[in-house]
Amino acid sequence: MVNTNDAVVITEAEPIDDPGPRILYVNEAFTKITGYTAEEMLGKTPEFYRGQKLVALN
Repeated sequence: MVNTNDAVVITEAEPIDDPGPRILYVNEAFTKITGYTAEEMLGKTPEFYRGQKLVALN
């Protein structure tokens, strides 16, 4: 996962209900692609995908 150009996000398996599982790991490619640091993402939920910052990337 470290030597890939693909973004990798590892979350807890549960809870599957909102707000969802917390992020446990993101790789360097994730930080380069999204602009978020690992420190900003760890402990958060994947709800950040709905944020304004990433909408422009879609």
